[in-house]
Amino acid sequence: KPDAILVPKEAVVQQGSNQVVFVTDNGKASQRPVQVGIIDDKSAEILSGPAAGEQVVIVGQPSLRDGASITVVNGAPNRGGQGRGGGKPSV
Repeated sequence: KPDAILVPKEAVVQQGSNQVVFVTDNGKASQRPVQVGIIDDKSAEILSGPAAGEQVVIVGQPSLRDGASITVVNGAPNRGGQGRGGGKPSV
């Protein structure tokens, strides 16, 4: 889908009967419920949840809690709208 929002599939966490991702918000983890569409070996399509370009947490999120302090360790910049289309994940 040309306008799909994609995240690395490991960013999606199952919490009870809900699927969530954590995004970075001024050094804090912000939990976002998501509706997931198509999943392949690398990416998950996000039908609702975070916006394109938001940085999602892909390491340590199973034990993460909403509002917890987090540090970006890989130095990945926020990629703007690159999470839309072209199969490029928002990380």
